[in-house]
Amino acid sequence: MTDAQYARNYLIDYQELDAWVEAADPVAYAQNRNYLNGNVTRLSPFITHGILQLPGILAAVLSRFSPAQCERLMAEFAWREYFQYQWLQQAEGIFSDLVRAQPSALYKQPARALINASSGIDVIDDSVRQLTQRGYIHNHARLWLAFMHCHVAKTHWFEPARWLFYHLLDGDLASNFLSWQWVAGTSRNRIYTANQDNINKYSHTLQTNTFIDLTYPQLEDMELPQCFAQRDELALPFSLPESHFDSQRLSHNTTLCYSVWNLDHKWHRGAAVNRVLIIEPDLFQRFPISPLRWRFILHWANKIEGMQIFVGEFSRFEHQLPASQRLIHREHPTTVHWRGSREPRRFVWPCPDEPLKGFFPFWHKVKRAHQC
Repeated sequence: MTDAQYARNYLIDYQELDAWVEAADPVAYAQNRNYLNGNVTRLSPFITHGILQLPGILAAVLSRFSPAQCERLMAEFAWREYFQYQWLQQAEGIFSDLVRAQPSALYKQPARALINASSGIDVIDDSVRQLTQRGYIHNHARLWLAFMHCHVAKTHWFEPARWLFYHLLDGDLASNFLSWQWVAGTSRNRIYTANQDNINKYSHTLQTNTFIDLTYPQLEDMELPQCFAQRDELALPFSLPESHFDSQRLSHNTTLCYSVWNLDHKWHRGAAVNRVLIIEPDLFQRFPISPLRWRFILHWANKIEGMQIFVGEFSRFEHQLPASQRLIHREHPTTVHWRGSREPRRFVWPCPDEPLKGFFPFWHKVKRAHQC
């Protein structure tokens, strides 16, 4: 993707983004969402970073379509909220095997051929190139790729999940890491599998005679392909944007503390407040993100009037403020240590009081709420 294409797709303005929301077609989405050329919304990077809110998107879609027509798109939204609620309940647990050890894991580091797009499975290699160049990969291709890492290359899910998160523009910590666990079979008692026929069907390709051109029973017993023998230590370059913060510019007694997960330009819109995006190095040393994604984040942060950017830990930011400053932030698992007033995030469906027992009980409650 050229620089101009990247800007045209993601570095847009609010009016264009609103038009994307209005163009979302849940009927077409339901019909062909699993195909690589299917009708998808392209809204996920904006949802991940809080630029768009799921309740607003769903309300816009339901104003044009019935709940029954929106069912498949609502299911996708429900998965996203389900993963967020899992994170709230499991906390750090989402970054390690939740229910059981990964049954096929023999290696920690990913196979070089999958990282370098040289596996020989054309659709997988094309998807990896698209990911590293554009920060995007179709949801179905993400499942195929995770299957290849976890079950064909026999790699534990965590390091490949960090690698995917690094490149994705829409990488959400809960959705990404819990989806990998779902494929790996560490959050449930089954694994996700795909063979060449499945990949061909949903990518409209005809590749044959590959090492996954097998039946599903044959996949269960396959040996490690020789092309996946070479392993490398995962190298994810760590980078941060520059800090642009001056405490002398804090002209109001209240400061809204933004995170990269909350770039909502409507948050306290019109209020007499200071606005500061706080980027904490510790989080991004653990889970680095690409320069392409930083560019996306800064583009949307700088669209919020009066925004300053502070790069450093929250405690250091707090020490630079006058004692009279009132701090407000939105709840998020990565900001539980932030001081000040905490406001809730906007969800479509309430978090169950009891521990989550799988997606489908949660989804059934969602469907009843909308009479689907």
